[in-house]
Amino acid sequence: MRLRHALAATTAAAALALTTAGVATAAPESTQSCGWFDIGSPGNITIGGNYAGQVEQQYDGCGNSRGHFQWAGPFQANYATVTVFMWASNGTQAGFYTGDTNSKDVYSYNVGIHSTSPDAWEASATVSGCNATGTMHNYADGGTWWDPNNAYC
Repeated sequence: MRLRHALAATTAAAALALTTAGVATAAPESTQSCGWFDIGSPGNITIGGNYAGQVEQQYDGCGNSRGHFQWAGPFQANYATVTVFMWASNGTQAGFYTGDTNSKDVYSYNVGIHSTSPDAWEASATVSGCNATGTMHNYADGGTWWDPNNAYC
């Protein structure tokens, strides 16, 4: 009988220790810092021999990515529009936003990096039917699946 109680007490203590250890090592969400930074290399758009701008992927460190297009100074005066979006390796497209030259920077809507599988995304931008993409970034392992695709139209 004593052996059975001792065994039960030991099992309960071990279970409590494992549970407590798991809780003790978890970092509180409030310590997480979210701020946008660039991922990979940008893709450039050149139209009629004129550099229009570049698109790159940005990540906020908290599970979201977005596309960022920046107009080239001289081309920005052409009053064109750009559609910026995110493109996943499985063909999923998301976060579409169309902006004009009133702002130097145009951003797609945020996309959750785990919203598709695999977790590999690239930023894409289209100006006057001319499309470029930045680096395809794999969030699962931090690797680059392919390089940017520059556009010359």
